[in-house]
Amino acid sequence: PSTYVSVGPSRFDQLVQRLQKLPLVLPMDQLRQPDLPYRTYYRQDTHWNYYGAYLGTRAWAVALGIESSFPSIQFQLTSPLYLDTDLVRMSYLRNTLQDQKPIPTLPNGDQILYYALYDDTVRASVNVHAPIQKTILVVGDSFREAMIPYLASMYAHCYFVHRDQYKSAYLDWFVPDEVMIEMVERYSKEGFALDLEPQETSYPVFQVERQFLGSIGVAIQQ
Repeated sequence: PSTYVSVGPSRFDQLVQRLQKLPLVLPMDQLRQPDLPYRTYYRQDTHWNYYGAYLGTRAWAVALGIESSFPSIQFQLTSPLYLDTDLVRMSYLRNTLQDQKPIPTLPNGDQILYYALYDDTVRASVNVHAPIQKTILVVGDSFREAMIPYLASMYAHCYFVHRDQYKSAYLDWFVPDEVMIEMVERYSKEGFALDLEPQETSYPVFQVERQFLGSIGVAIQQ
């Protein structure tokens, strides 16, 4: 609102200033574009939805010069839903505000296989038709969930893990070609506490513990 007074520089601005030497991607301009066709965040939540994650992931692809590998996406809005999201639970406003979710449809999305590994600690995807025949390890917070279908459509192998469950041994186990660290400002302290040096940590023989079934939308929601 117009009565809000911003006092700066904010923690976010200070963080950005200190990260200029890193390959940093800030999708703020893309998320703030006027006249966007869909909402980028949930009405009752602080998380971006699939469309917000689409803009953020595409900004990352542009920054890395691989935008030609970014898939052509179509979105379809769900019917109005009462969503049980963070702000709804905290405010006890269930069944008060409705929201519509923009659901992505990816070309060849039904050919991407999703797996849960290590007691569901790691989510993995395999896409033999991916334009980028590389492996990427994505370490992040809850925002990474909505990015999964876009990255899975680009890379042959993806591994997604929450920062709290990250092990530096993953660098040895998965041998990623690229590592993405996704984080929101309020969790930056935990995010940059990651140990990015490989460690010798044994683990049982790699095996698929569970395969997700159905479309990408079903896989992510599960």
